[in-house]
Amino acid sequence: MSEDSSTANRDANSNTADQRQLHRRTVTAQPADFVVALVELVAEATGRPPTTLQPVYDVVDPEALAGLVGAAGDLETQFTYEGCQVLLSGAGDLVVEAPA
Repeated sequence: MSEDSSTANRDANSNTADQRQLHRRTVTAQPADFVVALVELVAEATGRPPTTLQPVYDVVDPEALAGLVGAAGDLETQFTYEGCQVLLSGAGDLVVEAPA
């Protein structure tokens, strides 16, 4: 493979990673708020109706995750739900990255 081809492939892969869609929302410490926001963001990210997604309670403990919101310190957690990467911070920032 020539140097130009290698560079072009690396640039194409970098551009693909940069183009991933992020969906954001701020949530409260209420578990129901977290669950609704998570389902809505994942449905948006995947283009699927919310009713077709796996129940959140089968994947994570919403009460435990909602307990992170407002907690002292810079806590955050990450997990995968319906092929999406999910990040929840102690500040209540919920970020869902669409599947590649």
